[in-house]
Amino acid sequence: MKKTNIQRRIDRVLSKSIFIQACVWFVFVGVVFSALLLLKWIFNIEISYGNWALHFLNPANYFPESITSAHKWWALITGFLGMVFLSGLLIPIINNAIVRRMERIQNGQVLYHFDNHYVIIGSDGMTASIIKQICKESGREEIVILTAKNVRDVRHQLEVDLNKEEMRRVFFIQGASNSDEDLRKLYIWNALRLIILGDDDSEAHDVLNMQCFWQIYGLLKNRESKKLECDLLFHNQSTYVLLQKIGTVDNEKLRNKIHFRPFNFHETWAQKVIVDNKAEINNTIVNYKPLDREGISYDSDKSVHFVIMGMNYMGVALAVETARTAHFPNFIRDPKKKTRITLIDSNAEQQMNFILSRYPHLFELIDFDYTDVTQKSPEYRTMEQYKNPNVAFNDFLDIHFSFIKGNFESPQIRKLLSDWAQEEDKLLTIAVCIDDTTISTAAGIYLPPIIYSKNIPVFIQQKETSGLFTERVPQEVTGNQYKNVRPFGMINECFSMKIREIEEMAMKVMWIYNTYYTCRREPESDIKKILQTMKKTETTIDLKKLEEEWQKDKLSNRWSNIYNAYTIHIKERSHGFSSKKMNDDDIRLLAKVEHNRWNVERLIFGFRATTKEENTEIRANPARKGYYKAEKFAHYDIRPFDELDFDADGVIASEYDICLSECLPKIIEKQTHNKNE
Repeated sequence: MKKTNIQRRIDRVLSKSIFIQACVWFVFVGVVFSALLLLKWIFNIEISYGNWALHFLNPANYFPESITSAHKWWALITGFLGMVFLSGLLIPIINNAIVRRMERIQNGQVLYHFDNHYVIIGSDGMTASIIKQICKESGREEIVILTAKNVRDVRHQLEVDLNKEEMRRVFFIQGASNSDEDLRKLYIWNALRLIILGDDDSEAHDVLNMQCFWQIYGLLKNRESKKLECDLLFHNQSTYVLLQKIGTVDNEKLRNKIHFRPFNFHETWAQKVIVDNKAEINNTIVNYKPLDREGISYDSDKSVHFVIMGMNYMGVALAVETARTAHFPNFIRDPKKKTRITLIDSNAEQQMNFILSRYPHLFELIDFDYTDVTQKSPEYRTMEQYKNPNVAFNDFLDIHFSFIKGNFESPQIRKLLSDWAQEEDKLLTIAVCIDDTTISTAAGIYLPPIIYSKNIPVFIQQKETSGLFTERVPQEVTGNQYKNVRPFGMINECFSMKIREIEEMAMKVMWIYNTYYTCRREPESDIKKILQTMKKTETTIDLKKLEEEWQKDKLSNRWSNIYNAYTIHIKERSHGFSSKKMNDDDIRLLAKVEHNRWNVERLIFGFRATTKEENTEIRANPARKGYYKAEKFAHYDIRPFDELDFDADGVIASEYDICLSECLPKIIEKQTHNKNE
C-alpha cells in the first residue's frame, strides 16, 4: 500500500505541467551536485569547477588532472550522472513539452487573448461556408470556434473545404457551450460578431443554443463592451416561431448589449429560393427563376402555381414563404387570380392536419382543398368545415392551398403534373422536397417529359453541395433537358452574412411607418406634406439613430417589417415603381396588394381576425381595438382593404398601406451618406 501511494504521488507530479517537471529536474540535479560536492570534499579531489561542470554536460570530455584512481572514478560518476540527467531526463522533458504543446493545440486546449475577432460556437455543415464568407468580407480578423466535438475531427473536416489562408485565421477551443468557464475563453466582450450554431443535432439543440445565449448575456451585462451582433440557429421551426411570437429576448438591457438575429435553416433556404432567387453554391451564383418570372402586372392573365412534392420541413417552409410573399395586383382586378400552392405527399392528410393545427387562423379564412388520388375514385374535399362562421369576412385572401395524397411515381400524380404544365394562364414551378438526396434527385429528374420541354423550373432539395445542376455545367453535357433544374437546401450553404442588407430595408419600413404614425397624430397634420417630405431624395435617413430605434421596437413589429422588406423586389417586378412616376391609382393599387400581404403575414404569425361581435364592440369603442390586439391576439384590421375602419385616433388603417406604398422608392434608395457623419 505504501509503495502504491508513493508511485501515485510520483506519477501525479510527472503528469503535471512542464514547469513542475523542470522544477523536479532542477531539484534532482541540485541534490546530485550537492552529493558530488560532498564526495569531492571527503576524498580531497582537486578539480576546477569549470572542468567538473564541463564533464557533467559533456561526458566525452576528460579531466587533464585525472591522474589518480580517485579522479578516474570521479570522472566516471560525473559522466554517468550527466548522461542520466541530461540525455536521459532533460532532453525528454523538453521534447515532451513540445509534443504536449502540439497535442494541446491540436485538441483546442491552448488559450489566447482575442480582440476584434469573430466567434462561432458549435460546428456543423455550414461552418466552412460561414468562415469563407467572413474571410471574403472582412480584413484579417481572427475566427475562434468553440466546440464540444473532437477538435482534430472538426479541423480535418474544415481543411477539406478551406484553403490554407482561410485556415490560418481559425483558432479552436475545446469546450461546452453551456459552460461559463469555457465561454470566458472566447473573450466574447471583444468580439465583432457571434454566431451560435450548436454541436448537437438532437431535439435539445435549440434549448442548448438559447441557454448558451443567456449565459453570454450574463457575461456581458455587467461589463463595458460594444454591442455584440449575435446570430443564433434554430433547427426546430416551432421553436423559432414561438420565439418570434413571445419575444423572450425582448428587453431593454439585453438590446443594449446584443443585436440578436435568430435564423432557421429551412426558412433561410426558402427565402433564398423565393425571395432572393439566388444562392452561392461552391463559389458559383445559382439563380432560381422567380415564381412570377418577370412579374405579374395588374393587366396580366397569369397567376402563380407552385407545386411542392414532399411535405417535410423544407416543403412546409417553402409553402409558408410563398404565402407570405406571392401577392400580385391582378387579383385586385380578378379575384380568381390567386396564388396556388399545391403540396403533394404520400402522407398528405396527416401532414395537412399538422399545418392546419399550426396555422389555424389562416386556414379558417382561405380556400383550400384536399384530394386523395390513391383511391380508385379520387376523393376530393373542399374543407369548408374549417371556415369560421363567426368572422365578418371570408374568401378575401389571394392564396389558395391544395393538399394531394399520392405517390410521386404514380400515374395519377404524373398526369396532374402534365396537365398543370399545359395550363397557359399559370406560371408553374416545381420543388422536390425529400430529405433523402438520392430519392429527391430521382424524383426531380424523372418528372413527365413535358416539364423539361416547356422549361418549367424544377428545384431539387440536396443535403450536400452538388455540381450536377448548377449553371457551370455546360448545356451540351446536360443536353438542355435539365437546364432549368436547380439544387437547393444544402446544409453547408445556408447562412448569409449579408442579412444586414435586408435588415436595413426593414428599418426604413419601420422609419416610414413610425414617422407617419407620429406626424399623423399631430393637430392639423397635412398628410400630403408629410409624404412629400419623406419621399424627397435629400431627406437622408440617419441609419445610426434608426438602428437604435430598431432595437427598441417590439420583436413582433421587427419581424413584420422584415417580412415586408422581403416582398419589395417582387412588388418592383409587378409595378415597376422605381422606373416610373406613380400616380394616385398606382399607389392605391400597391396599397391594396400590400394589405393582402399583411393580412396573410399576420395570420401566419398567429393573429386572428376579430369576430362579428368583437367588430361591433370595437366600432362602438375604437379604443378596444388595441385591447383585442394585445390581449387576445385578434386584429381588427385583418379584413379587405376597402373595409378598413378608423382607429381611436381617427386615422383609417389604409393610410399606412398607402404611405408605405408611396415611399417604396425611398426604401430601395441606396444610402450613400449619413447626416450625422
